[in-house]
Amino acid sequence: MTIHQPQSQSNLLPAQVPLERALDLTGHRSLLLVRVDFQFDHEKSSLSEQVSKECARTNAVVLNVAVDSSIRPLLFPVLVRTLVDRALSHFLPVPSLVTATLNHGGSNHSGSRPMPRDVDRPALFEALRCVAQDLAGGGPVVVLTSTPVTNDLDFVDFIDYLRNSDPSSAAGGEDFSDACDVHRHRHPHGRRTLFRWVGLLPCDVILPPTWSTDRRFCHVANTGDGAQTVQNWLQSPTVRDKILRVTGGNPRYLQQLLQSMPSDMDDLVVRPGRALTGLAGQLRDVLVCAGKPLRVKTLAHLTGGNDLIVGRTINAMRDAGFINAAPDQTGWMWACSRSARALKDDVPADKIKKINNDIADLTIEHWFVDGDPANLQDAVWRYLEAGNVSKALEYGLEAATIAEGALSTRNALDIIEQLLQLPTDPLTYRKILRRGSRLSATLGDFGRAAGYAFQYLEQTGTLDSEQLRGELARVFVLAGHVSEAIGVLTGTIHGDTDAQFPETANNIALLADAYRIAGKLDESLVTCRKYVGPTVAEVSLAYGSIYFRRGEYGEAERHYTDAANVSGAPWDVVARARHNLGLIALSSERYTDAARHLHEGLQLCEAHGELRGAALGRYNLGIVMEHMERFPLAERLLAVAADTFLLSGQKQLVCSALVTQSDLMLRLGNLKQAHQLAQRALELATKHHIDYSAATAKVRLGLANLERGRLGLASQWLTEATEWFRETHNRSDLSWALSYLIETATENGELERAQQHVDELWDTTADAGNELAATTRLCEATLRLAKHDHAEASRLAQEAFVLFERVGQREGQIRSLNIQSQALISLGDVFTATEIQQQARAMLLQLAEVLPEATRPRFLSRRVFATLTTTTQTDFSVAGRQKPQSDQSIKTPDTSHKAHKEKPPGLQSAHPGIPKLLGNSPLLRQALDFAAKVARSEMPVLLLGETGTGKELVARGIVNISQRASKPFVRVNVASFVENLLESELFGHERGAFTGAVTRRSGAFEQADCGTLFLDEIGDISPKMQVSLLRVLQEGEVVRVGGSQPIKVNVRVLCATNRDLERLIREGRFRLDLYHRICGFAVKLPPLRERHDDVVLLATEFLLARNEESNRQVSLSSGAIQVLKKHPWPGNVRELDQVIRSAHLLAEDSVISPAVITRSMSSFRIVPTQPDDAIVGSESIGSMDAATRKLEVEMIRQALEQSGGNITRAAELLCIKRPRLSLKIKEYGIFVPTTKDP
Repeated sequence: MTIHQPQSQSNLLPAQVPLERALDLTGHRSLLLVRVDFQFDHEKSSLSEQVSKECARTNAVVLNVAVDSSIRPLLFPVLVRTLVDRALSHFLPVPSLVTATLNHGGSNHSGSRPMPRDVDRPALFEALRCVAQDLAGGGPVVVLTSTPVTNDLDFVDFIDYLRNSDPSSAAGGEDFSDACDVHRHRHPHGRRTLFRWVGLLPCDVILPPTWSTDRRFCHVANTGDGAQTVQNWLQSPTVRDKILRVTGGNPRYLQQLLQSMPSDMDDLVVRPGRALTGLAGQLRDVLVCAGKPLRVKTLAHLTGGNDLIVGRTINAMRDAGFINAAPDQTGWMWACSRSARALKDDVPADKIKKINNDIADLTIEHWFVDGDPANLQDAVWRYLEAGNVSKALEYGLEAATIAEGALSTRNALDIIEQLLQLPTDPLTYRKILRRGSRLSATLGDFGRAAGYAFQYLEQTGTLDSEQLRGELARVFVLAGHVSEAIGVLTGTIHGDTDAQFPETANNIALLADAYRIAGKLDESLVTCRKYVGPTVAEVSLAYGSIYFRRGEYGEAERHYTDAANVSGAPWDVVARARHNLGLIALSSERYTDAARHLHEGLQLCEAHGELRGAALGRYNLGIVMEHMERFPLAERLLAVAADTFLLSGQKQLVCSALVTQSDLMLRLGNLKQAHQLAQRALELATKHHIDYSAATAKVRLGLANLERGRLGLASQWLTEATEWFRETHNRSDLSWALSYLIETATENGELERAQQHVDELWDTTADAGNELAATTRLCEATLRLAKHDHAEASRLAQEAFVLFERVGQREGQIRSLNIQSQALISLGDVFTATEIQQQARAMLLQLAEVLPEATRPRFLSRRVFATLTTTTQTDFSVAGRQKPQSDQSIKTPDTSHKAHKEKPPGLQSAHPGIPKLLGNSPLLRQALDFAAKVARSEMPVLLLGETGTGKELVARGIVNISQRASKPFVRVNVASFVENLLESELFGHERGAFTGAVTRRSGAFEQADCGTLFLDEIGDISPKMQVSLLRVLQEGEVVRVGGSQPIKVNVRVLCATNRDLERLIREGRFRLDLYHRICGFAVKLPPLRERHDDVVLLATEFLLARNEESNRQVSLSSGAIQVLKKHPWPGNVRELDQVIRSAHLLAEDSVISPAVITRSMSSFRIVPTQPDDAIVGSESIGSMDAATRKLEVEMIRQALEQSGGNITRAAELLCIKRPRLSLKIKEYGIFVPTTKDP
């Protein structure tokens, strides 16, 4: 779209005055129109006549200046000249019709007040005429007071029009960030006046619904009026490149308009006004419904003075797709400057200075009349811009004093900072420095306050005032320069009698506090005893702080309570006392009391405008709310506190708030935001050398990586933080860091390292509170569970639960119950474990109910709750008795022995859900009962047992009574494939992936989709395949060999092995994370040598099967039965079956003799090598592990004998650490002799 010159009367600008006639008389040339927007109708007619007369002249620029009646009359001439200067400097190169408006803050000028009575109208009009004539170069001047014809067209519309019309033009490529001169001053009625440029699109028409439709530009002020007229205009064939402008918001009507728009509609300009934020999304939906390929420009009508709302409005428009500019390019949409400060560079500097100085003088005169501090501040800024140093200093200090008294501290500090740049005498300079230090401290910017204080000390030789000493020392204390504060205050104590003066007494209390912060508690107590001033509250507060620092919370609480209850105590003392009482209650885990005290202190700070104290109160109250598990409230409090700290320049507190927010996000499961917050805190702390905050941020980064399964990074961050806490003797934070490091090491399979950290944690938390003591026991229980010390794990988890219950920490209770249930499952107490898991799950769901609905899924998906949220709790007793379902979908043929309809007396199926596994042994029944109970869940199951114990039969039985019984069942023996072939077997391959891959093939995971995959001999899988398998189990998707596209699969995995996976994990040959993925539940099948009563029954069953096959009746002699009972059966049930088969063939008559059994055993003899899951004390020949254990036991016994039973000395003799020796003694069951020491 291009800018057109007017060519005919039909596309000229109509108005409510005879302006068309005037423009027509000019021959469509330029006109300078100066308009004053006052509503005094009695002058309209005469001005209209003046328009008609003046418009007959030509060769002038059309300029419309509207001045609102709320502007001070004294400023009219100067402001109008400034506006005209700027308008012409911007727009003369572009042939256009320009409107510059100074209005009352709204687009509707019909509500403007009449011209004030004190306005000298002739003088005003003459001033405007002079300005216009100077700039017009003899062109026509029109002064008009009627309602403006273009009052609601924004300057930004014009900028956007030029930008889209000709990007190469000067106007299109110019940065208009200072083109809007927005000047605010206080309105007499408390409102704020907004001055803004307003521009008009050239040669277009504002078309109210009742006007002619033969126009190119249509402006609809209310989309509910004149619908038919607007639609007629939209459909008019005589006007192309139509531009529709909509003010206000009626999306339904707008949608009707859009749907009726002709195809040649070129542009749509929508300005919804104040309802912009909510309407933007509606407009987007309207445009989608209309289906029109339109360029949409939604432009804000920014009529208010709330910068925050303006910023949010612009962001909402950009998010809705109505603004294409980048965030840093939206400054042209609005600007907040002070009149002439934003003038173009091409305006002469001396002219700008004179304008500023004149306006400042007029403003000072007005300030003397109305006493408005805003006028005084405005005058100071203008004097500064004009370079009038003397007046800027004179009125600047006065303005700063007034602003400080009115609690406008930020304005006062801004003025002080400008005054410091001016050349002045030393006395005035020191006065300004002192004022700046005090104001900065009030705002909480203690770094800047300390900088001013240091400059003050350099400028002066001695401090001759106790009040001055106190001010500077307090700033140094707050900024962390304690030694400087002590140096300033050292001269305060001249004797006990001096302490009776209030200033001296306060300084003594401050010196005691400085000594306390520096760690010199004895000097602090001595100084406190000199404090005999009139206020008792301060000394009680000082004593409380000393004892709080010492860790004597009882004494500290008593003194703080005294300080808070002193009648007539200063509010800041009471607020600090309440705050510290809250901290003591928080340290003592009395969260309700902590919330009450902190809230009282927060209210006091807010009532007196103390931002830093209020922010600290919110921060600590947020921590309390997190402990009380009121997470949404905690999140809001911490966010507000962090923003306040950031605005006040409190870098360390910002870091603390960010770390605490990160900790909260971790608890809620929002790992991405938690990591970002911790990273920001670390960067800020590193930049400003805040070591403690850096260490705590590293802890949160470690936790975020731990939750994501990045154990290496987690261990690195946590180790760095732990070392720093250890070096600085920070026992509390060290304990928490150690607990997280134990969790990381345990999950990573580094059990020895985890044990070392556990021993250190016990020492660190010897006298800790309930929560840390509970966490310590939970860490030990987790480690014991990983070491399969299930009884001890259950006991420790139960103790942790009780301690967590005392402090109301439900998350800790849930985790304790979870650990206890896992330990009980491994111990065989399935029913108790199930009840505990149900209790934990109920508590978890109850805890999640307090969270917003959008947050719950992330919270429930946290790693520590995984076993609770993925397990479907069912009635296991019913599942065990359920009739087995069809096995037709099983893909692998069943090659085991067949089931028989008739069982010999006493022989039954070990479990009705697994009919093919026979036996009456209690060990076997217990294992199968547990397998049936876990069958209905979706958890993976690991079957453990020696070769021939029936692991595959149990796997098939689990499938038969599971919810996937009718789905595919695929069996893969991973030990029977080499690594490359196993990868293809499990994951499939693409055509041409390797030699021989002539077709695409689906892997076992794809074949078992929605069903069950049984991986036999999982302990023999190679390390590389372990990584690949782990990725599939974690992600739930496979990638074929030679392929690149992931394929989603839904498979339940059952695994079996005869290997000792625990030992393989210790030796680094099996991944711990893979073990946790495949071992949701572990079912251990007993070997046949532990099922003595089942041997004869099974042999009889196998013999009956052989008799049925051969139609020959053979039985076992009593001697043969004795031989069977004495045999160890290293091959288990499979060996017994083969022996009976052989004996049945070798038997010469109807009775199998002992000799036949012995001969059959020798034919199938298995070399009795020690199986991988052999007991620890085995001494088989050639077993290096057994030899090593035996040597260790002997060396430990000798060391204990030499040390007389002293474990510490024995550890020194063996050159190992005491905790490790204690663990070995317990592991091997070594007797410790009584110590010989008295």
